[in-house]
Amino acid sequence: MNITYSYKIVSVDEKTKSMTIRYTSEKYGTVMIGAPLPYENETLESIIERYSPIASWLEKEKKVIVPAINTTGIIEKNMEIIFSDDGNITFTPIPNIDELKIQRNELLRASDWTQLSDAALTLELKLVWADYRQTLRDIPQQQGFPDDFYWPWKPNYTGPR
Repeated sequence: MNITYSYKIVSVDEKTKSMTIRYTSEKYGTVMIGAPLPYENETLESIIERYSPIASWLEKEKKVIVPAINTTGIIEKNMEIIFSDDGNITFTPIPNIDELKIQRNELLRASDWTQLSDAALTLELKLVWADYRQTLRDIPQQQGFPDDFYWPWKPNYTGPR
């Protein structure tokens, strides 16, 4: 796929070391993007390419779900706030047990095929996958869960898919 676009620097702010670039494509229209000014070891072209809206333009090809106007909601994230001796403040999300279990279940679902009788795996690989899956199931029982636990390494062999 070939995408052609032009660009124009429309503003530069040396104080904030930033610029505004207008990218224009005949097919996708015009987009304004803020980008940093290039440092001495960079070229303007590298910044122009790095911040180009190609990915965003390609996203326009995908179908989207359009939410109704005035849709509202609340997103709650538990955060641990850590004050260090040097005056820095760090915000660390506290893991949500339900989200972790959903993630674990997705990993289990993605490896279901390894336990089928017709899976193209040796008995040894089948046992490696079975051990991985059992370790996933045991995550909630790990000491320190949900704040301090480990995800098991996924076996390298992904099969003939």
